[in-house]
Order: sequence, then structure tokens, then C-alpha cells
Amino acid sequence: MWRYLFIPLLIYTTTVQKDEIKYILHAFVFSMFINEIISYLIYVDLYQTEFSKTRGYPVGFLNHIQYSVLVAFSSILILYQSLDMKNLFTKILYRVFFVTMTTNLVISGGRTGYIVYFVSLLVLFFIYFKPSIKSFILVLLFPTVTFFIGCKYNSQVEARMLATLNEINQAKNNNYNTSIGMRLAYYPLTYDMLKQPENSFLYGVGMGDLEQEMIKAEQRTKLIKHHLPHLHSSYLTAYVNGGIMGLILLLLFLYYLLKLNIKDKDLLFIKYLFILNMSISMLPDIILTQKTMMIYFSLFISILLIQHNTEQETKEKEDILKVPFI
Repeated sequence: MWRYLFIPLLIYTTTVQKDEIKYILHAFVFSMFINEIISYLIYVDLYQTEFSKTRGYPVGFLNHIQYSVLVAFSSILILYQSLDMKNLFTKILYRVFFVTMTTNLVISGGRTGYIVYFVSLLVLFFIYFKPSIKSFILVLLFPTVTFFIGCKYNSQVEARMLATLNEINQAKNNNYNTSIGMRLAYYPLTYDMLKQPENSFLYGVGMGDLEQEMIKAEQRTKLIKHHLPHLHSSYLTAYVNGGIMGLILLLLFLYYLLKLNIKDKDLLFIKYLFILNMSISMLPDIILTQKTMMIYFSLFISILLIQHNTEQETKEKEDILKVPFI
């Protein structure tokens, strides 16, 4: 799977120029627009893909969790891009697209995307927008109302949200045999795995041994009845596989992305949005082991690296020109 992350990263950073970034971003937004149309066609039973026929979600080509993460990222990016647009028609078009994207996020059924969406909006609101009634309505109230109207008029989504609350309550009563319950159960299961004499809280269980150790822990603890082949968390997986060092390497990956020195205000916004999107989505799922998400991460990590390198080169040239000639 590594080729889906590192080969695209290598290609993008060595061939793409700074001036081409805007075209890549437009292409990405347009591709999400196509996916959105297909999603709505599936939702109203006018079209089906081979993937959607077997999954039960109105998503054409991706797992609904992955799709919801991409939609959450795209909708907030579109909202931000619309703020500085001078052309009224384009601004209205992007705002409408934002509404349809938010609604599409609702019907896709990916609860990970819901969390990414609202946490990102809340954090970016305090970073980027001056406190005012207008910014509050546009950035927080308007998306929230759109989201909950979509939930109210979609019985499947409303039932899923109620099921979420029910699953949390069941987990409080030590019933972990639900979607959310199993995610919560992996934390005590992790503790059980690492306290075994052959494993270690410092070094983990070792690469390649995780699934067998999970099966043994499930049999010992009896917390869950149905086995899943992974821990449903990128952070937990990094820690259990590679110990403290594995988790530190993953956190350093995020830290050095955050430390990239980018001055361009649009790409700085994308940097913050992307890091939020990435770090939150890794909490409830193993996002970095999925092909589509690895290519998505490669694309935007490359864009940020290209911008960082270009700005650094420009700064170095300016610094050289400032040196007095002797």
C-alpha cells in the first residue's frame, strides 16, 4: 500500500509547479462535484454503480466513511473560497454548492465526516473570522441549520443519529457489540494485549502480529462477539504496532506538516483545514491504510510542500539581494 502514498508524493513534488496548484484545486473541487451528482442520483434511485449496489449507502465509488471525510473537507474549502470572490454569480454558485455539499454529507451517512465537518468549522471560525453576527451566521449557524434540516427530512440519517446515542448508552452499560461500542472496546482490548508478558507498553506487539493478538484479547476479555481485523483508530494502531516510537512518528508527521512555513493566505487556510481533516479522521478509523485516502493525503501534502519550498526559495533570493555588495 505504501506506493499509494509515496509514489504520488514523489511525482507531485518533483513535477508540479506553484502556478499549477490552483488548477489542481479546481480539478479536485470539480471531481467532488461529479461525485456529489452521482450520490444524489443514487439517493433518488435514478442511477446505481457496482459499488453502491452492494453497500447500501448513496455513494458511487468509495466507502461512505472515506467519502464523508472528503465531502467535509471540500464543503468547507468551497465556503472559504466563496468569501473573497468578486464575481456575484460565482459567489452565489459556490454558496449553493456549499449547501448541496453539506446536505450530501448528511445523506452519505459517514459519522466520521460529521465530526470532521463541525470540529473543523468551529476551530477555523475562531482562527480565521472576526467575531461578528455575519460571520457567526455564515460559518456556524447556517451550516448547522442546513445539516439538521437534512437530518430531519431523511429518516435513515435521523435513525442513524438516534442509534449513535443508543450505542453510546449501551457502551456505558458494558455492551460493546455495536458500531461505536466496538470502537470504544478496542481501548481496554489494547490494554489487555499490551499487559501480556510477550508484549510491552513501550514496544507494542510488533508489526504483523496485531490481528492474532486482537483475537486472543477478544477471547480473554469477552468484550465483543464479532471480530474486526483492525483497531478502528490510526493512532491506536500506530501505538500497538510500533509502541511509543510508532505513535511519536505519526504525531511528528502531523507536527511537521503544521510547522510548514506558508504565507499565502489561501494555502495557509488549506494547510489548517487539511491537518484538522487528517488528524480528526484518523481518530475513529485507519484512514492511512486505505488507497483512496492515501492518494488524497499525497495530493494535499504535496501541494503544501510545493508552496513551502517555493516560498523558501523566494525568501532566500530576497535575502541574498539584501546583502550589500562589497
